[in-house]
Parts: sequence; C-alpha cells; structure tokens
Amino acid sequence: MAEADPTVHPDRRRWAVLAGMSFCMFIVVMDNTILVVALKSIQQSLSATNAQLQWTMDAYTLTYAALMFTTGVLGDRLGHRNVLVFGMLFFTVVSTFGAWSGDTAQLTPWRALMGVGAAVVPGCTMAVITNAFPPAERAKAIGLWSVSNGLGIACGPVIGGALVSEFWWGSALLVNVPLAGLAM
Repeated sequence: MAEADPTVHPDRRRWAVLAGMSFCMFIVVMDNTILVVALKSIQQSLSATNAQLQWTMDAYTLTYAALMFTTGVLGDRLGHRNVLVFGMLFFTVVSTFGAWSGDTAQLTPWRALMGVGAAVVPGCTMAVITNAFPPAERAKAIGLWSVSNGLGIACGPVIGGALVSEFWWGSALLVNVPLAGLAM
C-alpha cells in the first residue's frame, strides 16, 4: 500500500468547498421535484392542460440532462469556478422570471432555461471537489457530495409543498433566489 506524500498539505478549506459544492447540487436537484406538489395550483392559476404541465416539468429535466457534458467541457476551458458562478446566476435570474409566468407558454421556456443554468453544476462542482481533495479523501468527498443529490430529490416536494400551502406556486421557483445567492 502506498503511503501518502508527507510534503502535500491539503487545503484546510476543502470541507467548506465541499459544503458549497454540495449545496449548489442540492439546489438544482431539488428543482427537479419542487414543482411536483405545485402542479394542481399551476393548473388552476394558468389554466394548463396535463400535457402543458408535463412539458413544464420535462423542459427543465431535458435541458439539464442534455447539456451536462457540454457545460462540463465549457468549465474545463473557461474555469470551473467561473462557469459555475455564471450558471448559478443565470439559473437564479431565469427562476425569478419563471415564477412570474402568466401561462405555460411562458413557464415552459423559463423552466428550460433553468435547466441550462443547472446543467453547469454537476460537472463543475465535481471538478472543483476533485481539485480540492487529495486522492486519499476524494472518494469520501464525492460520497458526501452524492448525498446532496438524494437530499435534493427528497426535499423538493417538502419545500415546494410548504411554500405552495403558504404562498402561490411561483414561490417554489422564487425560493431559488436566496438559496442560489447563498450558494454563490
């Protein structure tokens, strides 16, 4: 078994970096499920059909999944931190516009654009974590980062339900503004 190089001193801030990267991931994964509990409210407010509701949900997921590789390459070329901050800022701005949509013809493209911003997060956060942690700790860090994915999926409906029960459906998108601001 190879011993760790004693001259390499890992950055003490690496755990704070992991927390930040995990929080970014939590936010964009949470957005996959946060509107599930708001669908009835959206349908009533925007006079949406079931097909229109399906597209508002799928628009986010499709652009998110389709662009992950491309945005990862963009991060490799332009810097992971820069691309991550720009993607989170873009995600935040379009979330705000999406929250104030007057119909599904507006909401669906905003959700698609949210997916574009969110697509930068997996590749860029993983690259930052890989650079921040020495090989001996990397698997543990990636495992903890992966937990944020599960938490995001599970917390989306809970947070969305709490917001929709107190406010209107758009609040499930507006919650991204303070959360992403904190993450940045």
